[in-house]
Amino acid sequence: SMQTSATWNGVAFGKQKFVAVAGDVTTVRISNDGENWDETGTLSTTGFTAIAYGKNRFVAIKYGTNVTNYATSTTVTGTWTAGTLPSSSNWNGLAYGNNRFVTVSSTSGTTAAYSLDGITWAASTLPATAQWTKVTYGQGLFLAVSTTTAAATSPDGVTWTTRATSTAASGFSAITFGNRNRYG
Repeated sequence: SMQTSATWNGVAFGKQKFVAVAGDVTTVRISNDGENWDETGTLSTTGFTAIAYGKNRFVAIKYGTNVTNYATSTTVTGTWTAGTLPSSSNWNGLAYGNNRFVTVSSTSGTTAAYSLDGITWAASTLPATAQWTKVTYGQGLFLAVSTTTAAATSPDGVTWTTRATSTAASGFSAITFGNRNRYG
């Protein structure tokens, strides 16, 4: 079962596995069915805020530092490997799409980064100063949202276009993409 004493911040699905990271423990929980969380892995430290899957790799980002962790689908139950983002920041959102990982920072500014393999990262610049909270990918675009009406889209995590959300929304703490061609 899932460890209930932890603060679970993110879950990703890949290679028929759900993998969850928490902010306050180094244990990664793994499930083959989304119900029984009976496998574990080990992160290098605590404080992880998001996880994504792509290119046969799970990647997790961390708040308040430049540390990432990654593992392949075959090493996810072992000790994860530490990686490095281009700067120390409050990395808070992470998505995979268009053959790359993209992350945004909730430190007030324009900080973002992208990686083609989940290991080597490069800095990119969002088009507006904001506390960027989340990023998702769908229909060929990354969409980043913030605690204000600031939003941005990018096909590649490098070149960003300014967008705006409704003033009624007053910021977002979560975002996802749903396939408009499927009805459930």
